[in-house]
Amino acid sequence: MVISTHDLAIAHLACEEVCLLNRRQYGFGPVDTVFTPERLRSAYGGHTLELRGDRVIVTQT
Repeated sequence: MVISTHDLAIAHLACEEVCLLNRRQYGFGPVDTVFTPERLRSAYGGHTLELRGDRVIVTQT
C-alpha cells in the first residue's frame, strides 16, 4: 500500500518505510533512517522538526 501525506507524525506511526520529499528526494527507506534531524532540517529549510510519538515539534533556527 502507498500512502501520500504531509503529516509526518502519521507517517512516523503508520509506515515502515518513507520517502522524504520537498521539491527533491531527501531520503527513502526505514522511518528511523529517513526521519533524522539532519534530513528533516534539510528538507524543511532550517526548521527543526522533532518526532515525539504522535507529535511533530517545529522550531525556527
